[in-house]
Amino acid sequence: MKKVKFILLVINVLFVICLLLCYFLTNNSPDNHPSLSIIPVFYFVLLLINIFFIILWVFINWKISLLPLIAIIVTFKFIINILPIQSYLTPNSKVAPELKIMTYNVKVFGLYNWNDNSIKPNILNLIKTENPDILCLQEAYWNNYNNNFITVDSIVQILNTKFIYKIPFTTAVGKQNFGLVIVSKYPIINTFSQKFEKSSNGFAFADVVKENDTIRIFNCHLQSIHFGKDDYAVIEQLNSDSIKNSEIKGFKNVLIKYLKSCRQRATQADLLKNKIDSCNYQKFVCGDFNDIPNSYSYNQIKNNLSDSYVKRGHLSDFTWKYSKIKQRIDYIFFDDKYKCISHKVIKKNYSDHFAVVGEFCRR
Repeated sequence: MKKVKFILLVINVLFVICLLLCYFLTNNSPDNHPSLSIIPVFYFVLLLINIFFIILWVFINWKISLLPLIAIIVTFKFIINILPIQSYLTPNSKVAPELKIMTYNVKVFGLYNWNDNSIKPNILNLIKTENPDILCLQEAYWNNYNNNFITVDSIVQILNTKFIYKIPFTTAVGKQNFGLVIVSKYPIINTFSQKFEKSSNGFAFADVVKENDTIRIFNCHLQSIHFGKDDYAVIEQLNSDSIKNSEIKGFKNVLIKYLKSCRQRATQADLLKNKIDSCNYQKFVCGDFNDIPNSYSYNQIKNNLSDSYVKRGHLSDFTWKYSKIKQRIDYIFFDDKYKCISHKVIKKNYSDHFAVVGEFCRR
């Protein structure tokens, strides 16, 4: 029996170390430990395993149960990033919202989906239905010389505004533009954009004036992993009972891509964080981070801001779905001068991302 206890203890210690590593890794750049950056992806699994050990040790030796319990307490802030406990425990506010913000990766409005010409009209109709005060788009497409595929100009008409900031990070033949867009129902008085080094991604901000307040709206799109169909097939195959050598080799390629993108996003997040920290205005940070809540990128950008999902979200509010993979990688952060009234994810399959909409009021 002592031997069994010892083996269980050793196994538990290993999982406790992995759980604590999640805390360490999300506060330290992947550049310092690139091979370990995959561990936070499995945080929820590690959490469940440690909860299992707590229950187990209660019946064997309750004092040892303190070991996994302390590890869980240390990483508790990660739990609320995944499970919106505060949202469920806090009653819905009866205060009328003063500001509605929508962020959406529109995947070029379905430009290359030649077999389905309903994608762009559906996206435009969704924006019309939500009627946000501030709209942040990632992977937007516009071409002022192509009257057959009008996108951004249509949105300006739909929202009945003239205040727009378009940032083309990539320009193709025929004056085709790909990048970020910020549309506001309030005057835009100042703008800034920056493309990330060796990337087609970047961030931008627009200062908008609402009544007597100046609000800085950040719109960002961090580095994509660039998984292909073969990569997703490998990931799904790993969930099956039979794994061939070819799948193991494919998984190595997937892992390399993921770790490389982690390092790129870390550098990009540091750059964005510096801009956010230097801002003295009220601020909102929106966008597609291409990273999970328990990541270094998320932790750096969020910093002292609040996450609308944490405040008013629901368990099912994942924003990206590819086959069996469901993740929350699109966010709206806000500072403490505002209160989140509502948060929702609109699960319409017009893009590979879902739109995120938050409503806010001043405190």
